[in-house]
Amino acid sequence: MTNLRRLAAATTLLAAVAACSSTVAGKGSFNGSGTPTASASGTDTPTATPSATSSDAGRSSLSCSGGTVLQPKSAPYCYLLPAGFKDVSSLTSTTVGQTGEHPSSVALAGETITPAVRDLIIVLDFTLRLDTDNLSDDQLVQQLNTLITQFESQGFTFESRTPERSTVDGARGFGYHAKAREGYSSDIVFAFRGKQEVEVNCQYKVHQADIQRACGQIMSTVQIVSPS
Repeated sequence: MTNLRRLAAATTLLAAVAACSSTVAGKGSFNGSGTPTASASGTDTPTATPSATSSDAGRSSLSCSGGTVLQPKSAPYCYLLPAGFKDVSSLTSTTVGQTGEHPSSVALAGETITPAVRDLIIVLDFTLRLDTDNLSDDQLVQQLNTLITQFESQGFTFESRTPERSTVDGARGFGYHAKAREGYSSDIVFAFRGKQEVEVNCQYKVHQADIQRACGQIMSTVQIVSPS
């Protein structure tokens, strides 16, 4: 089957860059906005499963409050800045592969952002071609398996192809743990609501406990809306 958004080549989740900024590498997975294309095999788009339903009906608007709110302009998500962290979205740029429509990123407040930094949390969003509320969990996992295969070809090792299932703001979430050959790790959650996908990538090399604590705070405060 073709993907909900086109697969694109990716190297690392965080790539080395010139000058003083860091580059958060994008990833290929489901196809976002733009003209759909067929996969190399020429197979069809996944067929909806009538019995499949999402975790909830979703929300009509975003209402993050109670702290410093991060919401890129026009983004379908928002979350609160974790304690002890700073917004580094303006210091990073998504380049390799598909980069998301409204990326944001945070780092430890005392961290100087350089090409060597691997301890970051990156949030990306994609508008999808299909309403994922009509797809079963198994169908979504099948799509994510295609993404995992691509990551493995780029030097990532996944702890398991069976995701940890959760709810993210009531939406269905699928979590994986991966390790890059460069030595850093990533805890990645893919959340689906309607035609919206939001990915939270918590990557660490030195500050695992801090990143995982902050990741938990983001996961508990993030809000997601789907295009109408």
